[in-house]
Amino acid sequence: ITVDSSAVVQRGFIMHQGVKRTHAIMVGLPGGISYAYSLANYNILSTWRGGFIDAADMWRERGEQQLAQPLGGLTELLKFPSLETLAQASDAWRDSIPVDSSVYANRAYRITTDGSPVFYYTYKKAAVTDSIYHDPTGEGLIRRMTITLPEGAEHYYVMLARGGPIRRLPGGDYAVHDASLYIAHLKTEGTDAPVIRRKGSDELLSALKAGPGKAVIQYEIIW
Repeated sequence: ITVDSSAVVQRGFIMHQGVKRTHAIMVGLPGGISYAYSLANYNILSTWRGGFIDAADMWRERGEQQLAQPLGGLTELLKFPSLETLAQASDAWRDSIPVDSSVYANRAYRITTDGSPVFYYTYKKAAVTDSIYHDPTGEGLIRRMTITLPEGAEHYYVMLARGGPIRRLPGGDYAVHDASLYIAHLKTEGTDAPVIRRKGSDELLSALKAGPGKAVIQYEIIW
């Protein structure tokens, strides 16, 4: 599947950290940047540069494997849900949320005029809009999460990155995995300053202020 002047979206399965992720969507953006997104845990699974995907395995014979093969050097990101509630800031982040769990509601995505999707869901009454698009300079992917919290909502966190080590750079960006990727140009509204916690692997978290209110987190993933 090739990408021309508009984004291309393809549902399918993808391998991620040695596991077949069955609820995934692959998005190819003009300019040669693509990503895979989990529709189970609402996180960016992987990103790559080059071609989009080889989808022949979805139709060959009975299409049993249903695997999309990225056509570029793959950078694997989080397997964890992007949004979580923690009673204590030191609590463990859950690995995954079952697809049929009732904690997610109002799941949807909308295709914009340029062909790229915007994802929507509600997590424990917090309404989320998740937009992902490429940086016009070609450096990486820009992600913008808008989270609307109802009255009394508290203890919500967003995980921006995980892996060791994570270092805050003098300009305010973060180097992850020995600088194999960067969380850059971070802008927040309605959140506390991001913190790095060391819990097995380093985790870069941002705590949302208690509701009601709106939180916005925007950052760029550069690899």
